[in-house]
Amino acid sequence: METKANYVAVGIFTLVALAVAFAFVYWTATRGDFAEAADLRIRIVGSASGIGRGSAVLFNGVRVGEVKRVFIDLDHPNQAVADTQVDRSTPITKSTQADIGIGGLTGPSSIDLRGGDPNEPSLFDLADEAGTTAEITARPSAVSNLLESAQGIFTKADEVLSGLDSFVKEVRDPLKDT
Repeated sequence: METKANYVAVGIFTLVALAVAFAFVYWTATRGDFAEAADLRIRIVGSASGIGRGSAVLFNGVRVGEVKRVFIDLDHPNQAVADTQVDRSTPITKSTQADIGIGGLTGPSSIDLRGGDPNEPSLFDLADEAGTTAEITARPSAVSNLLESAQGIFTKADEVLSGLDSFVKEVRDPLKDT
């Protein structure tokens, strides 16, 4: 049995092992989740509440991409724009519908894509031919619609209660006299 360790060989082996480990971590981090990603711009009419960098893009419930940034369209201030990267093999066509999905009570929102006619050409192919970014418009979220409806209902209820209050004030004195 050898009593002297070869410190140079042990040191070189350690350095090589660390370099391989770092290279593997770097490779997995840069490779990403999606084999070939494509840019997809999603216009959101109304509120984009809950959508932010890293929010999921789902196609029929399957995660196919993520949001890279969200900003206000300066030409159309009532619209927010979400720039996303999605898997290029996702069958997104002109008839694909986009919605803002709810991620639970406190969870982040997501962009839900669904449908699309498989006989139509891919939106990514059309954008490549035109030299632009593929773009789709999302419908307003169900939560936004619900909040707007609730606000309308509360406004009408306030008007009715105000009218009832003024009616009661008007008939109070004649009722007392009677």
